[in-house]
Amino acid sequence: MQQTGKAMAASSKPKRTHTNDELFILALYVVSLINVVVVILPFPQEVKGVVAIFDVVLSPIFLADFLYRLISAPSKRDI
Repeated sequence: MQQTGKAMAASSKPKRTHTNDELFILALYVVSLINVVVVILPFPQEVKGVVAIFDVVLSPIFLADFLYRLISAPSKRDI
């Protein structure tokens, strides 16, 4: 009976959120979507070059965010 009480107490803790980080990543996703539109539409080659450089900068940030979320996610085996 006490184990279920402990389990309930552990599961009732509020999750720690990183709202600022999530808003930053959301803003980067929006910028990335705008970059896709710029690449598809007929813009000058110089503009597309700047977008390509910006995409190179964004890719490691998105990869790091993905790996952080993957590592910090609760294990499905424990559930």
